[in-house]
Amino acid sequence: MDNLSSSSDTDLAHVPKTAPPPPPRRPVTVAEPSPTLQTLPKPPALPARATAPASPSVAVDSTFAPPIPARPSIAEPVAEKPRGLLSGKIQPPPQRVIALGERLPPRKPSLLPTAGSGRDDDDEDSDSESDDLDAGLQMPDTSRSSRRPPHLWFKGSSYPARVATSIPNAVVLAAASIVIVAGQHHIRVWDLDVSPDLPVLSREMKALCGKDSRVTAMEWLPPPSGSWQDEALIVWIGTKDGHLIEMEVPTGVVRGVKYSAHAHAVGYVFRSGRAMITVDPEGGKCLVFGEREGKAVNVTDAGRVVRISEKQDIVKMFDGKLYTAARSDVVGPTSHPVLRYIDPFTPGLPPRTLLPHDNVGPVLSMAIVPTMPHILYVGHDAGWITVWSLTGTSFPTCIDRTRIGPSDVLTMVGVHDRLWVGFRNGEIKCYDVAGTPWIVTNAWVAHSKQGGLTTLRVDSVGLVKGKGRVGVISINREEVRWWDGLLEGDWIDQKLVKQEESYSTFHDLRVLLVSWNVDSARPDSLTGNPANVTLLHDILTSPGCAPDIISFGFQEVIDLENRKLTAKSVILGGIRNKADEGGLGDKVSGAYKRWYEALVNAVRLAMPPDSPYVVIHSESLVGLFSCVFVKRSERSRFRNLALGTGGILARFAIEDSSICFINCHLAAGQNSVRSRNADVAALLEASAFAADMNSDVYVGGGDGSMVLDHEIVFFSGDMNYRIDARREAIISAIHSNELASLHVHDQLLQQMKLNRGFRLRGFSEGPLTFNPTYKYDRRSSTFDSSEKRRSPAWCDRVLWRGMAPERVQQKSYSRWEADVSDHRPISSEFVVKVRRTQKDVIGDVKAELQKQWVSKGKERLAGMRAFYSSVGIV
Repeated sequence: MDNLSSSSDTDLAHVPKTAPPPPPRRPVTVAEPSPTLQTLPKPPALPARATAPASPSVAVDSTFAPPIPARPSIAEPVAEKPRGLLSGKIQPPPQRVIALGERLPPRKPSLLPTAGSGRDDDDEDSDSESDDLDAGLQMPDTSRSSRRPPHLWFKGSSYPARVATSIPNAVVLAAASIVIVAGQHHIRVWDLDVSPDLPVLSREMKALCGKDSRVTAMEWLPPPSGSWQDEALIVWIGTKDGHLIEMEVPTGVVRGVKYSAHAHAVGYVFRSGRAMITVDPEGGKCLVFGEREGKAVNVTDAGRVVRISEKQDIVKMFDGKLYTAARSDVVGPTSHPVLRYIDPFTPGLPPRTLLPHDNVGPVLSMAIVPTMPHILYVGHDAGWITVWSLTGTSFPTCIDRTRIGPSDVLTMVGVHDRLWVGFRNGEIKCYDVAGTPWIVTNAWVAHSKQGGLTTLRVDSVGLVKGKGRVGVISINREEVRWWDGLLEGDWIDQKLVKQEESYSTFHDLRVLLVSWNVDSARPDSLTGNPANVTLLHDILTSPGCAPDIISFGFQEVIDLENRKLTAKSVILGGIRNKADEGGLGDKVSGAYKRWYEALVNAVRLAMPPDSPYVVIHSESLVGLFSCVFVKRSERSRFRNLALGTGGILARFAIEDSSICFINCHLAAGQNSVRSRNADVAALLEASAFAADMNSDVYVGGGDGSMVLDHEIVFFSGDMNYRIDARREAIISAIHSNELASLHVHDQLLQQMKLNRGFRLRGFSEGPLTFNPTYKYDRRSSTFDSSEKRRSPAWCDRVLWRGMAPERVQQKSYSRWEADVSDHRPISSEFVVKVRRTQKDVIGDVKAELQKQWVSKGKERLAGMRAFYSSVGIV
């Protein structure tokens, strides 16, 4: 009660003095309703904190209830003006603060449907995906890359150069045929011209410096006379304990030791002109021995100390400048990576901090391409590369960024006019960075995924001490491999393709390709409408003359419970029914068998009796069904027939050309563009066939295991790419025969034109002059009238790729009017020129090209030497 009284007294102190005192406390009496109560006026508003004048109290008849005490009358508060849209004045928009260089947040998905009156998900949950074409614009063009590894050979071996290390974190240094591999306690030296299996020198670290210390860095010492040809090789060795050792190679004679030159491990040793620089990235200490234009140095000389930032993860030297970076070194609210550089040959000059325009992840690698010495390329996480200009200002400036893939840019080197990049999965890719977009010219698996790839190095000493070659060394935990940096084999292959008419003969091969999503319709349902009854006969007789190859590709032959089981899951799962040539397997369901028999009968009835056909491939898998016919008279010319993993791919060779057919059913859904793109990538990047090492019919250095190893590829099926427009607008354009206005909104055409990373970018398609093939009500020409009201689209497509585009000509691209499915069938006729190589002639052409390469190689080699000489490396 004391608390209550105190609270009450406090409240009353704020009541205006003009207000009457509160009434005494009394028991509450409940009165029955009275008509007099209905005459009471509306009670006033609650009192405000501000002082207000009093007003007379309201009198109440006391017959039925005690009198109500008078209340202080409070003036009505002034109504606050409404805010927002009702105020009559437009309010300023909300402001969002974005830090300098920070990316805008991702666009929120629209609440409005993109087409039609509802989501177009084909009876399945389709996640809304925004088509990030901006990311695709960053990706290089991979459509013409070569998969042939550019092996480098040495005379001491009958196989490509390779040294097995089996040493974790091995340090490797090479000069022409000499290679040093340092591990935990040993240093071994190989001469690859003698043997890649047995080292010519093996020394324990304890014998070299009296201490058992692990090697952490190595670099060649410039020869005292300045001539690499005339003097023995001398190597500087840095250890984990900070010692420096100078040793002759391959004799193993120790010329000097500098103990505890650094307090921590020597992480890097660089050569610049006649000077040597050792770096302790943990402690941030550099020792500079000599000057770039000075006299020869010795490891026992006193080095000049230069300080850099501590705990650096990567240190590189370009043209006498040190560039450093650390994963944990970031600035700003968006954690931008920091790149620092310093000139160690200018005493007193402080390091400078550099920032890229965007947060592209920590710095992992750096490189300069010799033909563009004014550009520095810096590799980051998640496939990002930033481009820095080294001219025009007193310090490097970030001028661009690009993305080359999802994997970290782990290691890079520049060789001639190519940027070589190594990835954790053991793959190496070479990029032509002269134009936009970048072009992937070579991509091959250099090491196993288990071993990965840790380092790429250019054998710069081998340029002047070797035999007119540029060796690129790739290192992982298991081995060291050598590659031809000038890519001689690729140059010869490109010239051969341009001159193939001089050593090849050609003849035409006619191909008829049919694709149809039958929506589980049976062949006996082709009744009623004349277009249904004569469908197969009309398609087969549409070409001017009988085709040599007829390929049928059907989708949804059976009703799928889960239509998300697309071509991607098929390829990765590898589930398929095996079929013998000329017939279907025993486990094939009745639906597949009925279509197989219908196609066999249709071909037999439609084609001339004097030109019978045989089935060379028939396969079924989870709703997909493929069947390929060839003329019996041509059957003997087909060889290397193989079925791809998943049963929706078939390939064969005819003469010296290879052909691959793909029947696909990609992810459905109006907004599932990324999923469809991923399905395409899974089909084209998987090892779909067994490798065929004994055939030269494949292109791009391939062995026939991948789809793009084939000279000619046909890619067809229900690709499910849609039209990004309103349903009403699409139907209006169709009815007014303005199909061209829809092409700019077609997802597949957009991806092929704008997305540089799209795997079908190198394919071609004929003009879409027919109406969209999806989606119709069964047995009618009415577009989907169901509750979902899906938008019309060209889901069913035929694409092709030829290494020589002029040798594949499309003669027709049509749709047919069978209405038993929600899709309309399509067909396309092609004339393909297959080649026969004249073996004796191609040998002479190759020999001539190899002679031409001698002068071309010398020219490239001279350019590389000039570059490395200008930056003080040789």
